[in-house]
Amino acid sequence: MGAQYPKTLNREEATDFLLRHKCRDGLGLLDYNEAKQIAAAVEPGQVWELKNVPTQHLTHHKFPARYNRRCRLPGFALDLGNNQYEVLDGRHRAAEANAAGEATVPMYIATPHDNQAPESWKPALPVAN
Repeated sequence: MGAQYPKTLNREEATDFLLRHKCRDGLGLLDYNEAKQIAAAVEPGQVWELKNVPTQHLTHHKFPARYNRRCRLPGFALDLGNNQYEVLDGRHRAAEANAAGEATVPMYIATPHDNQAPESWKPALPVAN
C-alpha cells in the first residue's frame, strides 16, 4: 500500500490531497468545491483511514477502465457496511486494479455521517458479479 501517503486524513487534509494530486472526475480536474464535497462526507473530527480494500467489495468498480496507465494514488470511498464501499474518487483506478487481477486497491475509507450514506451516494442497483 502506498507508504508515502498519510495513514489518516482529516477533512481539510483530504481536500488538500485531492487538489494537490490533481484528482479528476468524469468532467476533468476536481475544483475546490468538488474536492471539499468529497472530503466533507465525514463529520468534523472524523478521519479518512488508508486501507487496502478488496476490489470485489467496491460498488461501481466494474466500470471499464478508460486509461492505460496504472495510477497508484489511493482513492476515497465510504464504508456502507456489509463489506460494501461506495467509491467517491478513484473509480477508474479501482476498475484498472480489478482488470489487472489485483485483489485489493488502496482507498481512504470513512464511515458516512450517522453511519448512513446519503441516498445520492448509494448504488441504484446491486452490482452484478
